[in-house]
Amino acid sequence: MARGAVVVACIVAVVVFAHRRAEAATCDRARAALFSDGLRHAAPAGTVRDVVDACADPEEIAVAAAGVSASGHPDVAAAMARSAIAAGPREFAAWAALAQALGRDDPAGAARAARRAEALNPRWRPPKTTAAPQGAAGSAGP
Repeated sequence: MARGAVVVACIVAVVVFAHRRAEAATCDRARAALFSDGLRHAAPAGTVRDVVDACADPEEIAVAAAGVSASGHPDVAAAMARSAIAAGPREFAAWAALAQALGRDDPAGAARAARRAEALNPRWRPPKTTAAPQGAAGSAGP
């Protein structure tokens, strides 16, 4: 009887592992499609949706969002980061990706996201901003 239970437990473990591995492969393919040459010009909505739908782990979505942001698509990256936050509100990488995506257009939102990321990971520090100080040569300040 005990052997039968062990065999059943092993079969269940193999099925669960195979399913998770298949999900991971689907996520990998979706992310590879997202970061193809087409991302240089635009972040295709369908491909972004594929990543969000295919990746069960919010960290995977957050890492992709950070890459999309670095590729020059902060609005799309912010939406991806928000999806990752909805799936895993305690996922540090999702809050850090949101802070990165909002950095240029919504400094207050970026600061809030950075504070949340830092609360989840006290060793993390938000990147330093490189904006020119007010009144510096070439700035458009008053």
